[in-house]
Amino acid sequence: MYPSLWQIIIVLVILLLLFGHKKIREFGKSLGEGLRDFKKGLDGETQETKDKTSHTTETSSSTLENNPSEEPASTNKNSE
Repeated sequence: MYPSLWQIIIVLVILLLLFGHKKIREFGKSLGEGLRDFKKGLDGETQETKDKTSHTTETSSSTLENNPSEEPASTNKNSE
């Protein structure tokens, strides 16, 4: 069962009387800033993982280009 519109209005009026409009405004502002920072953090984390993935791919491809394939270490040239 969800609260009715009148119940929500009564609770908001009580909160306004208890805390005042300045405290409620400050709370809303800090809540908005926190959500904004959280979203920026998520976007930054996503960007960092993309950067790491592209850096790893570039590193592995350049390593393969610089080091031609060599003979396996297990073959012994002296045992003829």
